[in-house]
Amino acid sequence: MTIFNDLLKQMLLPITALLSTDKKMLFLGSILIYGYPLVLNIILITLQLCNHPPLDVDDFNDFTSTFTREFDHILTRAWLNDVPQHLQYHYFVSYRTEEEYPSFFDSVPQTHLLQSITPSILPNDFLSIEEARLLNSFLPTRIGIIDLEIIFSTTVNGFSLTNLYYQSMSRNPLILLIKAKGKIFGAYMNDPITISSKYYGNGETFLFSLNPPTKYPATMKNTYFIQTDTARFVFGGGNGVAGLSLDKELHCFNAKVDTFDNNLFTNSSSFLIDRLEVWTPTLPVSVPTSLNTSVSSSCSSSIRMSLDL
Repeated sequence: MTIFNDLLKQMLLPITALLSTDKKMLFLGSILIYGYPLVLNIILITLQLCNHPPLDVDDFNDFTSTFTREFDHILTRAWLNDVPQHLQYHYFVSYRTEEEYPSFFDSVPQTHLLQSITPSILPNDFLSIEEARLLNSFLPTRIGIIDLEIIFSTTVNGFSLTNLYYQSMSRNPLILLIKAKGKIFGAYMNDPITISSKYYGNGETFLFSLNPPTKYPATMKNTYFIQTDTARFVFGGGNGVAGLSLDKELHCFNAKVDTFDNNLFTNSSSFLIDRLEVWTPTLPVSVPTSLNTSVSSSCSSSIRMSLDL
């Protein structure tokens, strides 16, 4: 743990002296709760945002000014991102995806926040204010207190799974909202979309219904959380059926599965949807376009190659 102590004591703690008292407390509280993986994320994100990353120990002026200027954005992104896999290996960071543990922040959320921080989305003709509050109560608290944006809508992008993938690539977490047969329901996934025949995801994945209001968290009876290939988008599985799935034309299918122990969302196992939207946390406005491109290029290229096959 020596390297973490050095990173924290020699890099981050000295420059927190430049922050306001409230931000100092938020930073220290986050470190205590999320531990050293958050330290690594903060350093990596700050380095990405620097115009001139430090080349030696005396060249930290830009790093310091970037950290203090963009503190809110850096900390928000650090909460959302897992440490890259190659750094998990080198720094002995381990994420347990087979179980879901409640976070310190996972107390009863203040459900008025979703509307107040997403004025570009709410109110709208998809969700009522009460439905938006209910959705907010289902989300992990770290998501429910940050701004959201609509990155895919069938009213704009059409009923196309390919378009949904293109619009959503490299973004996470994702909230899928579906309106069909007078019902509103959907799914939450913490991972970015990966074109693969294999299942992926973790215990934070869940299905939900807004009417009647029900959240279907992962039961951990199996790990068939998410599958996204060129033919369909699937949540949950087992016994040859999916808890919720969409085909190429966004026709919807649902069944009861062990993954979520869910009920049917409508009185039919297959049906046409009226509307679908994908919501995700807004990218910080301070992130340069070149950075967005570099961060997402490998994932974007992979998805495009898979879809074009």
